[in-house]
Amino acid sequence: MAAFVRDVLGASQVAAEHVEVTATWPVSVPTWQKQGLTMPSKWETDRADAVAPLNKCLNQAQHAVYDSDGVGGRVLNAEATMLAREK
Repeated sequence: MAAFVRDVLGASQVAAEHVEVTATWPVSVPTWQKQGLTMPSKWETDRADAVAPLNKCLNQAQHAVYDSDGVGGRVLNAEATMLAREK
């Protein structure tokens, strides 16, 4: 998994593992690499870095982007969510 992430996202330092207890695949990349040239231009949106949607996908979950509602809650931003899912 780490080799795939390195190849697709252009990151040299990737931590990826399968956690049997939770049946998940957490993937992490250092912040400084998330801000590199390959990831932002090709895989990120203004509201989602490249690794967050990948983590959701690997763990069979849908990525969602939320905005603050101004009173301490949050509301789904449908447009930003759609853009992140398309990437």
